[in-house]
Parts: sequence; C-alpha cells; structure tokens
Amino acid sequence: MTEDARLLRVREVEEPDSQRWSRLIASDPAAGALHHPCVNRAVARGIPGGCARWIEVEDEAGQLRAGLPLVERSRWGLRQVVSGGSGLYGGPVVDPSASGAADLLASEFERRGGLRTVQRQLVWAGHEVPAGGWTGMRRLPTSVIRLRIEGDFDVGYEASLRRARRKERRRLLRSGFGVQLEDPERFLESFYEIYAERCRDWGSRPVPLHTLRELLACGEEWLAFVARSSDGQVLGAHLCIDLGDELFAWLGTTRRVDGGSLATLLVEAE
Repeated sequence: MTEDARLLRVREVEEPDSQRWSRLIASDPAAGALHHPCVNRAVARGIPGGCARWIEVEDEAGQLRAGLPLVERSRWGLRQVVSGGSGLYGGPVVDPSASGAADLLASEFERRGGLRTVQRQLVWAGHEVPAGGWTGMRRLPTSVIRLRIEGDFDVGYEASLRRARRKERRRLLRSGFGVQLEDPERFLESFYEIYAERCRDWGSRPVPLHTLRELLACGEEWLAFVARSSDGQVLGAHLCIDLGDELFAWLGTTRRVDGGSLATLLVEAE
C-alpha cells in the first residue's frame, strides 16, 4: 500500500452525490456517460431483486477520489455482484492523481459479500485494463466498425460496402424507409412492442420499458436512432450511447421488411 493510500478510506453508499460523481468522472479520461449514478440506478430497478450500490474512496479531506457502481442481487442467501449490468459497460472511475485508490476499490470488490457471493463480474468500458488488481473482468463481445471516409460521407460510405449491401441499401431507400434521431416519447412504446416480441423469439427477458425510458433521460449522450416506413410507422430502433471516442450501440432490433435489413440504414445513420 502506498503512503497516499493510507490516507484514503473506503465506504459504501446507497445514494451517491451526483455532482461529486460528475467531477470524478470528468477527472478520469477513461470514464464517461455510463458511470453516472442515474445509469446504475435505472439498471438496478430493471433487474428483479437488483439493488444499486456504490463503493467510494475518499481522501482525508473528504474528496471523492474513486468509485465503483454496482448492482447486487441476493437469493437464498447467495449474492451476485456486477458492475455493468444489462449489457452496459461498468467498471471503476479513478482520479489519476489518487495513488492507491484503484487498488483499494479492487480489494473491496474482491471481498464483496464474502463467501456468499457466488458471482462477481466487472465489465470494463475502457480500451486498456484499468489500474488496480482486478479479477473477474471481462470485455463485452462486440463488433467494431471503424470508418475512414474522406470527402462526401454518402458517396464514401456506399463505396465502402460490398456490392450486395449497396444494392440492399438502394432498395430500402427507394422504398421510402428512413432513419433519424428521435425523442423517446415519439417512438419508444411502438418500438417496445417490436423489441418484446423479438425477445420472446430469442427466449430472453426484455429490459423493462421503464428502464429504457429512464436511461434515455440520463443525458444528451443517450441517442435513439429510429427506423420508419414511408408512412411514418416505427419499424425498429437502436439505442446508443456517445462515449466520446466510441458510439456504443447497446440495444435494438427491427421488423423484417421486403428489400433487406433495416439494420443497414440504422448503422449508416449511426
């Protein structure tokens, strides 16, 4: 333990100070929109039996120097702990100048709940492994699209597609399908019918409607790309989060239509 770490203390909170967390997030280049308390709170409310908790590390002056959002579930006396629930990123937020804070967080996470904790899971959003002795960390399985387009985007994007995908794109556009950013109140309930139906096909539990609504209200970084027919009918959507150097397409699906997959147009808009 470093000398600085001896001056730090760890505590658990159920109602974190959003302003203190905003300042902490701003101090950590690897942190972002998914670390704000409103996100962890909404995710926990959408998981049966879930409770939102935060581990905080303060210095001797009471300043917040590091933190870890968690969702905990208990059943039959056994506990599950996850940072990054419902397929979202989680992980620690650490002031880079706070020597030893990351190790304190990692140690507390490892001890969380003792032997009754049967699962500890950390889903880290960064491109590099965070500081501290973390165990049980995993990266989300994702598909990454990196575009290097110069000049006119539409011309460059179409040229980057395979021939079959270019033909599909043109068919969909000729049929009047389109995608745009929209406010949740304009599309969310219609989209949820499509999403819940598809979850039944997949055999998975949908994220509750109230959770989607709460998350989309967490800040301007939360974006909804909505696919509609020529007569304005909602046919699908992708819910995304702008992480600064990454647009994270978190959740979405579409109805099947003649002419191709509407995901082609959604990805282009994103």
